[in-house]
Amino acid sequence: MLLLAGIISIVYHGGLNYGIDFSGGTLIQIKFHQPVDVNTLRQDVQGLGLGNYVIQQIGEPKDNEVIIRVQETTSDLSGLGNQIKEHLEKKMGKEQFEVRRVEMVGPQVGKDLRQKALWAIIGP
Repeated sequence: MLLLAGIISIVYHGGLNYGIDFSGGTLIQIKFHQPVDVNTLRQDVQGLGLGNYVIQQIGEPKDNEVIIRVQETTSDLSGLGNQIKEHLEKKMGKEQFEVRRVEMVGPQVGKDLRQKALWAIIGP
């Protein structure tokens, strides 16, 4: 009964909600030198046309670090990181933050991870 309820729930919600690891996308970690409001940052980044993205604060609030996750981007790794960096420099100033890391997972890698996860669940 529980398995059937789970399958019905997955179908009802339009399938599984894969993160960047499984669907592909880009992750940008930024450390601000002053406290930053995440909602204000969302409004600042909204004009870039990133598509489906999530901004979330990481660590303690005093750390002033955020992660921007952009799903299914076609931009190259350095291009997207530089685009966001230049945009934030115009809005906040050059010395207000630093980009700590930019990582990208391609859709092919995500597809391989989904297949391996499925085989791990089903078994040989």
